[in-house]
Amino acid sequence: MIKIINIKHLIPRIIAAVIGISFLSLGISFMRYALFGVDPMSCFNVGMARRLDMSFGTWMVIICFIMLFGVFFADKKKIGFGTVYVMLLCGYTSDFFLWLINLIPFLEFTMEYRIAALVLGLFFNFFGAAVYIESNMGLSPYDAVAIIISEKIKKEHWFRWIRIGTDALCVLGGFLTKSEIGVGTLITVVICGPCIAFFRKHLKKFKIFQVEQKDLLTNILKEASASVNVPVLEQAQIPTTALVFSPALLEYCKTNACGCYNKSWTCPPACGSINEQQKKILAYKNAFVFTTKHEIEDPLDYDGMTKGKEHHALLTAEIKKVLGNAPVYGAGQCPVCKNCSFPEPCLFPEKQIGSIEAAGIDVTELSKTACLKYNNGENTVTFFSMVLL
Repeated sequence: MIKIINIKHLIPRIIAAVIGISFLSLGISFMRYALFGVDPMSCFNVGMARRLDMSFGTWMVIICFIMLFGVFFADKKKIGFGTVYVMLLCGYTSDFFLWLINLIPFLEFTMEYRIAALVLGLFFNFFGAAVYIESNMGLSPYDAVAIIISEKIKKEHWFRWIRIGTDALCVLGGFLTKSEIGVGTLITVVICGPCIAFFRKHLKKFKIFQVEQKDLLTNILKEASASVNVPVLEQAQIPTTALVFSPALLEYCKTNACGCYNKSWTCPPACGSINEQQKKILAYKNAFVFTTKHEIEDPLDYDGMTKGKEHHALLTAEIKKVLGNAPVYGAGQCPVCKNCSFPEPCLFPEKQIGSIEAAGIDVTELSKTACLKYNNGENTVTFFSMVLL
């Protein structure tokens, strides 16, 4: 995994993560005070802590370490500062806030105050979770579960429904540990995922939560280039609306000049029609394009071109490995498998790299739009790749 550290962006995100986790802890404390039932994960944790006769904070550290192993093997990129902070301090912070709440002199344990505490608890819980998730500083092992599942099945918009499922399982765990399951717990099961998704969507409008994509990709590209020893020639970011799609390219694919037609998941007809691919690509705002240049003996040096293409594919595959779910397109068919499993299911869908040409994108026009050189001198060949953002 390539780590990108940018102090300019790091400090505000650390602060955002701390604030978000503090809000989350405060929300849990209000719900614990209200006694209408806590959030599903806390419901299970409270039950286990009581069964084992230990503090809520101590048990939370233990269960988080257990779950951390699963997250590490599933997607270790989800582990960061926020992960450690949640694991070590969220539970104890909640204990502290609950202690403070009980010290408020005018607070009476009446139905009105309990309902108010529940509403505040739900808000701070969902909003705090959204803030720290969008800080991109690492996730708690539990919060990472629904996100990892949605990303692995390539259905990120299903996050809210998957979160409802994991919350329901936690409620079952709370029932088995004889924890208090109240109306607050059941409300959380139903609205937690959708509410967090709602807050995340609107938080993205604030600059602090907007990843500096071009700078980030430039740094990732630099590190990937050094990792596989394949120099990058040029790179640029353009809006996807500037891409030129040519139906003639997919028609040319039918001649099977490259020998990949109807033999690869990333080539026609399996990759979809030009309209389908255009719709998919235009769903993203920007395209980050990069090129590599390779020396050949002469314009007929097929072996030299093949070797250059293989080196370019190494770099493109490294970029895909780092970025995970971001769609990546390279030169020619997907290079992950020597022989594509088509028409059998793709063996490594999470590693799949699309083809720029098979997507109907005119590389010559792409070079002009991105102001990248298509021809880099006599006896050279240039290859293009593209990342959707």
